[in-house]
Amino acid sequence: MSWLEALFSVNGMSKKAFSVTLEGSTELLELENICRKYEGDKFPTLEEIMSRHSEFSTMMPFRNESMNVLVAEQVIRQAEDFHMIPGNKKNHCKVLRCCPECLAEDMANGRRPYIRAWHSLHGVTACAKHGCRLQIYSIYDSDKPVVPADEESLRYAKFLYQVYLHQPKVTLDDIKDLLAGTKTGRLILDRLTINCIIKAFCEKYEPDEFIEQIKGREKEGCQIASNTCPHCGTIYHSFGLARSYGYECPICERKYDGLELLQKRIDLSWNGEYEVTGYEDEAHVRIRHRPCGREYILPLNARGLTKRQLCDKCNYKYRDRIGRKATMNSGETCRIIAYRSSMDLDVEFEDGAVAKHTTYTNFKLGMIGRPDDTPEEQAKRRLGEKRTMNCGLEAEIIRYGAYADIDVRFEDGYIARHAAYKEFLNGSIRPPIDRVGETGIMNNGLKATIIAYRKHIDMDVLFEDGSVAEHIDYKNFTEGRVARPQDSRRNRGKFRIGEKRIMKCGLEAEIISYRKSDDMDVRFPDGVIVKNVQYTNFKRGMVGHP
Repeated sequence: MSWLEALFSVNGMSKKAFSVTLEGSTELLELENICRKYEGDKFPTLEEIMSRHSEFSTMMPFRNESMNVLVAEQVIRQAEDFHMIPGNKKNHCKVLRCCPECLAEDMANGRRPYIRAWHSLHGVTACAKHGCRLQIYSIYDSDKPVVPADEESLRYAKFLYQVYLHQPKVTLDDIKDLLAGTKTGRLILDRLTINCIIKAFCEKYEPDEFIEQIKGREKEGCQIASNTCPHCGTIYHSFGLARSYGYECPICERKYDGLELLQKRIDLSWNGEYEVTGYEDEAHVRIRHRPCGREYILPLNARGLTKRQLCDKCNYKYRDRIGRKATMNSGETCRIIAYRSSMDLDVEFEDGAVAKHTTYTNFKLGMIGRPDDTPEEQAKRRLGEKRTMNCGLEAEIIRYGAYADIDVRFEDGYIARHAAYKEFLNGSIRPPIDRVGETGIMNNGLKATIIAYRKHIDMDVLFEDGSVAEHIDYKNFTEGRVARPQDSRRNRGKFRIGEKRIMKCGLEAEIISYRKSDDMDVRFPDGVIVKNVQYTNFKRGMVGHP
């Protein structure tokens, strides 16, 4: 049963209505037409279908406006190469993930098991309801053990689950305001991924607190609205912000030439400073920058020009960066007063000090120091500085060798050596964690215990059968991806030499040489050696005495 048929069933509509709807032309499959046709029969609206059967509304606050407009319009207009069902190859999620406890609960309640949409959200690896790790859905592996999720993954999943339930209608600018004053807030529009943004909120806000913070910021432009075209009278659905990006009535847009539609959207974004002069080939167009007159070729992009495609001949590309302000790691505010390139700019501090020939990356990261602030003065000023780390312990700088070489003493007496001052400011320095004794269930079904912990990428694990795996990564341990040494292909031969079995001829045979699974030597009690034996035949006792 498809999810669309399930919607008909849940809303009390007969299978006959479902078959009538899907009968005949494929045009009847358009979501908007189906929703409009059965609107009086409590059938979900288009916005409800997108909210509950895709990740659109959940991820909308963490994406920029142009991407939300593009995704929403493609779903509404049924673009060819786009599918909104989670887990489809066209989406970020290549596989369907499910919670075995949720599926078992469906069976116990007498309903058909189904895949939850929130289990396919960005970065979600745990079930927020049952606290177990999600599994890749397969009809062949139904007896996989249920593995508890780690605390970080479960917190991430619970946070996104609350966002999924409330469906906040806010923009990325509101998200940036909530993270104002933090490093994440400065980087949020530059290169951070959606996962990093959500993790930053998990660290700063509880789910209920986050929802409460954004309730007063919801905008009508982040919702799907019904519009009437003033030219042809067609009633169509559209994302609220779509009009500002050049999306209008789909019927009237078909009358535009491809170049006219591209020119229209470029004018909305860049105030008419670019002109589309014609096609270069099927995949490229010729663009002319009107202020300087330069012409160049760009890939055909229905969304218009991006900032990386601006004219590089004139200073128009960087004129908006002069005067931009940012707070440095030292707590002082500075602004750009001269911009020659991204690798050569001058900034001025509040007291008039000017730092010359710095980079725009350092400006964004807050890594520009005062020109009169020498390393010797920094050492005098920062020695003895105290700060509470993220672990909750207070730390004090007891030696300052350089920006990336300091010694820190915690209140319990532990000294962390050769740390970076940046880590001290972020609170990321912490005493070593003793994880000895921590247990977990591996993917092979065996229970494993940490018996030696040197660092997070070097620890030893003891299995319940007595096997010991050395030099294991803690991440692999939490994900259950630790195997016994004898199960590893690299060590398989070492553990199989000396293995004995009784053959079907009644004689005992012993492996004396192992090169690979289909090439080993076996010796019988009378000293006769049989070469080039397969391990499968040896296990079955099918090695004969010559």
